[in-house]
Amino acid sequence: MGFFTYNKRPRQAANVRNKPGAAPRRGKPWRPPRWMPAALAFCAVAATAATGVWAHHRFYLCRDSRYTLLHLDIEPGVLYTPSALADILQLEKGHNIFTVCDIAERRRFLLQAGHAVKEVSLTRVLPDRLVVRTVEREPVARIAGDAHLLVDGEGVVFAGGWAAPLPGISGAGNPLEPGARLRNMGLAAAVFARVLRATGVNLPVLNIDASKEDYIVLTLPNSRKILLAWEGIGGAGPGGEEALREHLGAVASLVENVPAGRSFDARKKSEIYVQ
Repeated sequence: MGFFTYNKRPRQAANVRNKPGAAPRRGKPWRPPRWMPAALAFCAVAATAATGVWAHHRFYLCRDSRYTLLHLDIEPGVLYTPSALADILQLEKGHNIFTVCDIAERRRFLLQAGHAVKEVSLTRVLPDRLVVRTVEREPVARIAGDAHLLVDGEGVVFAGGWAAPLPGISGAGNPLEPGARLRNMGLAAAVFARVLRATGVNLPVLNIDASKEDYIVLTLPNSRKILLAWEGIGGAGPGGEEALREHLGAVASLVENVPAGRSFDARKKSEIYVQ
């Protein structure tokens, strides 16, 4: 019987570096995920479709004589005539309907440039008609000292011509420009003017002074004045407007029954003082 001996060589640890000059170990080759070919194919199709749409719009629709603007359908408003809106939007017949007006840009311009437009829609009706519909801001007051600067019930200042008499708003801040928004007592003055106009209360207000901290001062004919405040003044919430409506009726009734030349302190709902 013979004896055989051998030396068992320990395995090399996985984190042991190879000796200098030894061939590096090769790992498994990288293979792309299964979803990658489909994703690349989708991106290629999307890019091709987008390029096709752009080329169709740029080289076909924008040059086709069939899409020439021949009809402008603009609904007239109180502050803007159809011709005035066409001039503002720079709309001219005889040009390609896809190049004559960038709808998104023109809409943004009308809503942000201080015009008397609250909402606007521009719609192309192929092949040759453009429909423009607007909702105008309703003026409830003027900025005192500038008859062409109007204010709506939300406190937005805009430019426009309005022949009917409106109360002026003074003391609302630094010189105002179209597109500005009244704040604090300036907003309270605009809300008051809107509620006064909506309710039809017989209160001939000539001017609304918004320079005070927590109340407004109304100037009536014959130099009569009313110091007015209500719950929620300075805000635009429905609760404040309802409180103003209730308070305004009592104030108007008292003013009508008091002889001319007297002023009133109506800063408290339950107490109205005659001065």
